[in-house]
Formats: sequence, C-alpha cells, structure tokens
Amino acid sequence: KERYILISKVDDEERKRREQEKVEKEQEELNDAVGFSRVIHAISKSAKLVVGHNMLLDVMHTIHQFCCPLPEDLNDFKEVTMSVFPRLLDTKLMASTQPFKVFSVILRHYYRIFL
Repeated sequence: KERYILISKVDDEERKRREQEKVEKEQEELNDAVGFSRVIHAISKSAKLVVGHNMLLDVMHTIHQFCCPLPEDLNDFKEVTMSVFPRLLDTKLMASTQPFKVFSVILRHYYRIFL
C-alpha cells in the first residue's frame, strides 16, 4: 500500500472556506452527540403533559442520562423531576388510587370499562 502526502498552496479565500467547513463539521458532530437531550429539553421547556404507565424508572433514567445525576435525597429528586417534567401523569398510579381504583392497574381493563 502506497502512502503519500499531498501538499497544495491555497489562497486566503480557500483557506477560510476549508476552515469554515471544518467548523461546520465539528458543529454537526457536536449536535449529533447532544442528540436526544435536545428533545428532553424541548419537552421540559414546553411544559407539555407527559403521560406514561408505571413510569418512575423511565423518568429516573431519562433525568440521569440527559439532565443531571440523580439526587440522593427524595425531596431533591422531586424538585429535579418537577423542574425537568413539570407535568407528569402516571396512569398506573392513577389506577391504584381512589377514585379510579376499581380492581386492577392493568390499562386494558380500564379501556374495556370506560370505552
């Protein structure tokens, strides 16, 4: 396998264009690395209602992966969670408490009852 180095002389305009391409490529790589955390930030900023079923571990994992390390203290965890997801609705928790508690926390059962 032959190896060689290509040396070329470029003017200032070409040098600036190449530097700009390098900066753009680095920015694109950074955007790719940031990735899904932008989605989490957009959801957080929008204050949209986030609905899930039995979602505690999902919320914990999401906060840990995309926002910050999980706090040791429960009150601190609640504060962080509310700052990241100001509006959460866990349907399993709802199904296990009054007035929704009927006989099960399985969503399929509630679907049959209410629809």
